Amino acid sequence: GRAALAVHALTAKPELLLAATDDRLHQSYRAPAYPASTELVATLRARGVAAAVSGAGPTVLALTTAGILPADVGVEGFDVFELPVDLAGVQVAAQ
Repeated sequence: GRAALAVHALTAKPELLLAATDDRLHQSYRAPAYPASTELVATLRARGVAAAVSGAGPTVLALTTAGILPADVGVEGFDVFELPVDLAGVQVAAQ
């Protein structure tokens, strides 16, 4: 399901990220606990940015190939961290 789609989107087809981050099971139940996070996710997704509440919340994860969020998205009240993507993954080295 979504896990396979997420892997494919992250490795080959970033245009599928929006669909891959569409949580139909958990986010609607958590939304009342984190209304600001829920609103930010909805705003980002409406502008085509793959976004979801991360973990149990209130952290919001946004994935964008552009490297920036749309200028008209307000993130007041949130700390924004632009994190690099590790393309090498886990590596095992002999000691």
